[in-house]
Amino acid sequence: MRRVDSAGSGFLYGETAGWHMHVGALMVLDPADAEGFGFDAVKHLYAERLGQVPDLRARLVEVPFGLDRPVLGHDPSFDVDAHCRRVTVPAPGTDRELGKVLGSIMAAKIDRRRPLWEMWWIDGLADGHVGVFVKMHHALIDGYSGMQLAALVMDLEPSPRPAELAPADAAPGVTHDAAPSPLRLGAEAARTLAALPWRTVRYANQLARQTATMVRHSRRPDSPPTALSAPRTSFNVPISARRSVATCSLPMDDILAVKQAFGTSVNDVLLAVVGGALRTHLDERGALPGAPLIAQVPVSVHKPDDHELGTQVVNMFTTLATDVAECTERLRVVSSVTARAKQFQHDLFADRVLGIPEVVPPAVIGAVSRTFTGLGLERHIPPIYNAIVSDVRGSPVDLYVAGARVQAIHPFGPLLLGAGLNITALSHLDRLNIGILGTPESLPDPWPVAASMEAELAELLAAAEDLQPADVDLMAAEGPSGSGEGVHMSESSPL
Repeated sequence: MRRVDSAGSGFLYGETAGWHMHVGALMVLDPADAEGFGFDAVKHLYAERLGQVPDLRARLVEVPFGLDRPVLGHDPSFDVDAHCRRVTVPAPGTDRELGKVLGSIMAAKIDRRRPLWEMWWIDGLADGHVGVFVKMHHALIDGYSGMQLAALVMDLEPSPRPAELAPADAAPGVTHDAAPSPLRLGAEAARTLAALPWRTVRYANQLARQTATMVRHSRRPDSPPTALSAPRTSFNVPISARRSVATCSLPMDDILAVKQAFGTSVNDVLLAVVGGALRTHLDERGALPGAPLIAQVPVSVHKPDDHELGTQVVNMFTTLATDVAECTERLRVVSSVTARAKQFQHDLFADRVLGIPEVVPPAVIGAVSRTFTGLGLERHIPPIYNAIVSDVRGSPVDLYVAGARVQAIHPFGPLLLGAGLNITALSHLDRLNIGILGTPESLPDPWPVAASMEAELAELLAAAEDLQPADVDLMAAEGPSGSGEGVHMSESSPL
């Protein structure tokens, strides 16, 4: 049994009818050379290795009246069959048909009466490929811990490695404590509430320090953007329960060539590509604002030796430079602003001691979230940001699931706070695979955005190939971007 961490508790109680706080990952598998591969083999693989991850066999136990963070306790009735499901993509099984199926899967909340995850077997794909889609509550994982979990499920060679542990309920001599009683949880909540005044004082002191940091940065002429500074766009609408999904894949060699030519980072290139694609999307509809769109970039604060599941992220705000028409100038602006935003977030996080869920009871967080969405306040306050853009570092080598080779992995993050667009990327082998998530209200057809991202990268690559040595020397003289050499400035690496 463990108590859900502060960020995870916020995701649990911040969930509303439209804010689904789960994340997902689509693995496209090629079973051509995988003997015995099938739904039962994949389900057996998950069942066999779950004993190494107690959180995936644990159910949520709420504290009475939502007075404290919930706990995850062993589920004695755990049944892997209840978590593994099958669906067939309609013919002809192209990416668009697959996207519709994924949208319906992402539109449904995870059943909180069971451990907070699902595995979907998706057949009917073109070329004989099979999809395995894993959906998990954000209270359990973020991008960093998600990759730790992927390392458990996948193998480095076609032959699956033997299970290191037997399933927890099958291991001889293993016993599990009963779920804590409401009386015990209530008593622990009372102790938590008794310490609330002291934590509130600490949090107020933290806010004072962070406010001073914000004021100091805001006085600089090159201050990075902050929350509530984003222009209103068609993406900033109340979020319904429905989801629209698209995927695309960008060559890592092209991204690295652009990164090297312009002295930026992989994350800078991704942000510039996203900015160009969203500029095209809005401009074609006569809806491009004069001010640049603002991205929220989740940044991991996991320690390098952290191998536990959980959510440990802070949010950075930076520009997508959609007010800049020329692609290389957009990349330069994105790189410069992101470097300052990174420093600002670093200074702000240095003053962080507590999170809001450690000061505000979960029931209050839930009531605020429901009130915010119920009253449609997204329409009446300035947008906090326009899109979530995240970049997770994946594997540079081949991976296998139950003997089938992994062709691609597309990640999907959540939608929240009145911004109906999430673009998440994950590197795998020589590709950067991207998942685009919206709603029919914010982005009815996300596939043109995916195509525009491919076109934007091609334009940047052409500009990089046209660079003369003098141009490179001039950019070097203007100073480094500061965004990190070869570092994914996102959930992939600690801040």
